[in-house]
Amino acid sequence: MKHAATQELFSYWNRLRGSRVAPERADIDPGAIRGVLADTFILELTADGALPMRISGARLSALFANELKGADFIRLWLENSQSPARELIVNVTCEQAPAIAGVKAAPAGRTPLDLELLLLPLRHFGKPHTRVLGCLAPASVPAWLGLLPVAGLELGPMRIMRSLVQPEAFQFSHNQKPAPAARHGHLRVHTGGITDKNDVLQRT
Repeated sequence: MKHAATQELFSYWNRLRGSRVAPERADIDPGAIRGVLADTFILELTADGALPMRISGARLSALFANELKGADFIRLWLENSQSPARELIVNVTCEQAPAIAGVKAAPAGRTPLDLELLLLPLRHFGKPHTRVLGCLAPASVPAWLGLLPVAGLELGPMRIMRSLVQPEAFQFSHNQKPAPAARHGHLRVHTGGITDKNDVLQRT
């Protein structure tokens, strides 16, 4: 993690979860992360596969020059990044592990802005696969922010920090061996135990 905002939100999430795989949505105290709220969002994963934004920080909305609360998160991405972005979010919820990614965005004709995306799993009334806490922080604040909408988000290098997942997040028998890597679109996903402390999901 390169940006102060993503580092702060990750540290808060990590402290909040304690020995759990992920904290509850109700545990999130906006006052405790007021310094990064402008870059923070919460996604809901609905039964029909939509990803509406339940909370959208002011700077994230300014990036699109529009209020984003209730918007489908996937529609914020350029077409070639929509499928990888969805797959990344699904893997965060299935693995119950944080993910970090590079992102670029810019209005038409402007120099792309570098951003850092952090995705953190949440539980909702004890259920996984329903909420994601996120942060999309720019490397710098351009003069056009809030005045010109970006054309869309473009997903860059990414990884899942699976070494942080607690063993109880996986339901494998002692005799079950990890499955070989499977390719899903732009992603290669390794399933199985967590003895390898390296990141296990990378864009290829």
